[in-house]
Amino acid sequence: MTPFHRVLLISALAALGAGCGSEDASDASEAPFGDEAAAWSSQDPSRFGKTDGLGGDPDAYVVLSGGFGSCGDYGPHTMGSFQSLQIMLAELNEALPEIRVGFLVSCLVRDAPPGGLAYFHINGDSELFWTPAGVLHEVIDLLVPDEASVYLIGHSYGGWLAIHTFLALEEIHRREVAALFTIDPISPKACEPDLLKHIFLGGFDVTVNLGSGGFLDPTLLGGCRRAPNEFPPDLEDRTEHHNFYQQNGGYIQSGPMPGANNLEVKRERHTTVAYSPRVWDRIRATIEADLTRSTTGSD
Repeated sequence: MTPFHRVLLISALAALGAGCGSEDASDASEAPFGDEAAAWSSQDPSRFGKTDGLGGDPDAYVVLSGGFGSCGDYGPHTMGSFQSLQIMLAELNEALPEIRVGFLVSCLVRDAPPGGLAYFHINGDSELFWTPAGVLHEVIDLLVPDEASVYLIGHSYGGWLAIHTFLALEEIHRREVAALFTIDPISPKACEPDLLKHIFLGGFDVTVNLGSGGFLDPTLLGGCRRAPNEFPPDLEDRTEHHNFYQQNGGYIQSGPMPGANNLEVKRERHTTVAYSPRVWDRIRATIEADLTRSTTGSD
């Protein structure tokens, strides 16, 4: 498939997802950030592949996916985890100056992957582009060079999206992922967006039964208090998977995933664990060790 046809394919997927994948049709037809972002189908994707500050195509890419509502009012660059990513990239650059590490960040607006609208930000480019979150694997396959190492990181719904993206990259594009990092992953199939809208947005557009007195029925929260369980159990045989989770109460918490290197993060909540220094120190150390091995050729 030529690059031209790949662009047409992603544009078609974006149009399809925008028309039927989102719960709120107005989100898909009009970009919430107005002039700050442009439709993926109107972009020249080749210009996102290089950044002057990186000196050419990066040797590795870190792909970060935020959770429900992570776009906030201004897009992915205002996420707390995005700030943690920038700190980590600076530390990697200092430790491994001979390796260029690029990044791709996505945030969710008000709906769930794979159909919910997401904004994307790549390599510090001032412009954003948007598309349904589920085509992240297509974006990666188009923009990230085949020889570049790919590291997937995702928080909450973004953790689910990171696993979904890993499987699509492997099974559809036959591309390897160097490591997968999930941070308090939550399944949008088990923990529906309307529940999160009630929890985070004070009942905005809630259609679930809130029970007596208007309080959220605790029996509805089962899927919001465990790790996703709809993925193949052999992820650990297919890539290095690190899973960080918290179980410190509250409405939303994840848990260990089969076969992963699981780490329970104490004294954090679902929102704060996304940018916990303990989590990001472990991610940085893992990526740095892997890039060092790839550079030196050692095991």
